[in-house]
Amino acid sequence: MVYPSFPHILTQVPPLGDDIFDIVVLEPTESLTGFVFWLIVLLILLVVAGIAAWLIYRKNRNREPANAAEIRVTQKFRRLRVDREHLEPNQFTQRLSDALKDYLAEKFKDPVRFETTQEFLQRVSKDRSALPPAARESLASFLVSSDEVKFANLSDAEERAEPLLDQAAVIVKQCQKTASRD
Repeated sequence: MVYPSFPHILTQVPPLGDDIFDIVVLEPTESLTGFVFWLIVLLILLVVAGIAAWLIYRKNRNREPANAAEIRVTQKFRRLRVDREHLEPNQFTQRLSDALKDYLAEKFKDPVRFETTQEFLQRVSKDRSALPPAARESLASFLVSSDEVKFANLSDAEERAEPLLDQAAVIVKQCQKTASRD
């Protein structure tokens, strides 16, 4: 095979027809404007999704279950049942009545926590309490019995303090039943 010489290649005329090509000018095939636009839209959507997730987390974090007060008072009752043998009857009864009063104040926004037994009985006799009627009667009996144990210095204080824990649990159940009906 014979190869043409170099100057001969330069003088050759290209064949006519399909083999003729236009001069190609290099340009970007696509503008960056569309890419930047969609990148900004994606970033905005990510920020909005992040803020929404944070708000939902914050809202759910502060939410307590509906029966949170019952759970807390039940835990206090269990702790008192365990500590019962180490406490004096008046200490046990004081802690028990405080736990029950805290529950009622939280659950029903009742000021029983800050009243003496006499003040509570007087207020309840005028029917000015958010407590359910059955719970009011049981609570009045409980408070009178606990005051006897706390302040009367009775010889049978140990025996009288024992059933008060069960009586307090009954009051909580009465309040739960009433709240579940509403």
